[in-house]
Amino acid sequence: LDKYDFVIDHGPGQDDHSDGQIWRYVEGQVAGVDGIPSHLAYDADTKLLYVADTGNQRIAVLDTASGAEGDTFLGDEPARRRHVDGAVLSDFVPAGTLQRPSGIELADGVVFVSDEATSVLYAFDQDGALLRTLETGLPPGSLAGITLGITDEKLYFVDKVTSVVYRIDPIY
Repeated sequence: LDKYDFVIDHGPGQDDHSDGQIWRYVEGQVAGVDGIPSHLAYDADTKLLYVADTGNQRIAVLDTASGAEGDTFLGDEPARRRHVDGAVLSDFVPAGTLQRPSGIELADGVVFVSDEATSVLYAFDQDGALLRTLETGLPPGSLAGITLGITDEKLYFVDKVTSVVYRIDPIY
């Protein structure tokens, strides 16, 4: 998991990020799956980053306030790059509940997750306990990203097979 700080906005279309900084957390501990988005959701109050760890069939949580800067690593641009040693990554929803978690969103203490393999939406409390599920009726392989509407606080999810966006009223 990499955290980027581009430091200065160079404007639309600009790709010079040589003044940027990159911190690399928990290298090799999360895995994606080709063709399936693996979303992240950050809780600014707790400094926790929730990770749809699709390749490991779980939701992980990274304590972004943990760890300390370590060695540098190489990259294509001359940005400042550092590993973060000792960062704490833990299971939020361990493997066994989800098959291919993809989308993830936080709202009012609830973590919503879409499972690409089953096309089921899940709601978990902040301790990782399952609150409820929603069978979407869509075929397996349909669900991708989810997000909360900025003004209406509805939950939107994507059917990647038909390119349709659905909206539901989440129950907290």
